[in-house]
Amino acid sequence: LITVNNDGGNAEAGGGLTPWDPRRYVRRVSLREVRLSHGFLRSRPERWVPGLAVQWTPLSHAISSEIRVVEVRPVVQIPPLVDPAAMISIGADYAVVISDKESQAVILDGVAVDAFPEGKKVLLEYLARRFLGSIGLAWSGQDSSKIKIFSEIDPSQYEYGGAIKVVVLINGRQCVVWLLLAPQMVEQLDGIWRRQVHSTTRVNATAGVVAIEVAQLAVPPSALVDYTRPGIAVDLDVTMTDTVTLRLDGREWLAARICDVEGRLGCEILPSTPTAPGLPEGATRLSIVFGSLRLDMNNLAELCQPGAILETDLLLTDKVGLIVNGDGVGSGYLRCYEGRFALEVQ
Repeated sequence: LITVNNDGGNAEAGGGLTPWDPRRYVRRVSLREVRLSHGFLRSRPERWVPGLAVQWTPLSHAISSEIRVVEVRPVVQIPPLVDPAAMISIGADYAVVISDKESQAVILDGVAVDAFPEGKKVLLEYLARRFLGSIGLAWSGQDSSKIKIFSEIDPSQYEYGGAIKVVVLINGRQCVVWLLLAPQMVEQLDGIWRRQVHSTTRVNATAGVVAIEVAQLAVPPSALVDYTRPGIAVDLDVTMTDTVTLRLDGREWLAARICDVEGRLGCEILPSTPTAPGLPEGATRLSIVFGSLRLDMNNLAELCQPGAILETDLLLTDKVGLIVNGDGVGSGYLRCYEGRFALEVQ
């Protein structure tokens, strides 16, 4: 470990240090995206419509075209709206299907390349109605008598809470079909997915304290007082990054990427696992953390999904706390030093 100072000694903090502004290094996300990141945005919509692909197999064989779905992804951002569109209503809920002109051309080339202009318009309407009808038939638990399909819809006349992006390859060419969802439908799907996660994900705790650790130091117990003394700065030997380690009750748990949630600290869960080095024998772990919070079992289960975002009440700043064995022993600020993080003890 190296104390940072222009003259290389153990003098007061400040030599060679520059401020670290987190808002320059992390991405911004909306509060709505954070809240849907545990449910709707993590969901697998294709699981809710089993047998949908089978309904299209006869058509694919009849027109001798290869049709393959390569991506089905829920999103919050609504794409640019285009006319015409078709809509399906299932009870009080509704969904609108749209596709841009380039994608429509790919679809028509794969289905009926030589069709006349008026025929192409009718064919697109048929395919849109068939797509929505297939969803209605495959969606389990719904009363088919409540399903209605409408054509020539102006998509700008409706409100949407999210969308499902469907990317399809037709004879090797890509097209995109969007299913725009009513706000209440997004909330319904969000709740369904969360309940599935709660029932299938096992967490070895009914609740726990999650600490957001940016770095750790292996410190001899006799030197702890030197590392926590106000006025010194320590090179943390960690490249400046937006990644952190989430510790659950002191144990390494998840890797995450910090983000700006309307001025507050958020943590987006990464698919990788934390790789913090082990402590040398006799050393004490000094954790440098942005903060900690207590979560219940359901929240812990939801955070086991890569892409889920942990929402906190912590302001997104450069201030950090110093933790030893779960107890706070000081505070400080993150600084920049030769491309690495440094700690300036307060």
